[in-house]
Amino acid sequence: MAMKTFVRRVGKLSADEIARLVELQLAAQRNGRAALEKTARVKVSRLDAEHDLVAEIDGAFLESARAVGYVGARQAAQSAVRWAGLGEAYREQLEPEEVEALQAVWTAAIAKR
Repeated sequence: MAMKTFVRRVGKLSADEIARLVELQLAAQRNGRAALEKTARVKVSRLDAEHDLVAEIDGAFLESARAVGYVGARQAAQSAVRWAGLGEAYREQLEPEEVEALQAVWTAAIAKR
């Protein structure tokens, strides 16, 4: 999936999808991050040092959350969406397993439903 396609999809999240992202992200946080995901997060943080893509992804997510009236623990969903988007944006600079780790919550909540 290309980055533009990903951002468009984020902008169309339903309240149920956001709730599912929250649920899975909180579970992932409780269970601890895998070393591979931590490594990938460090890599993409360096690649997006100006946070340009973070702003684009977060903007699309917040617009979607407002549009559907979702007010729950949306920071958890926003985090899952942000890392999945950065994984997509920097796919070529990451190992396939790192992209998979960054997108695990998104894939479980959205892509495979």
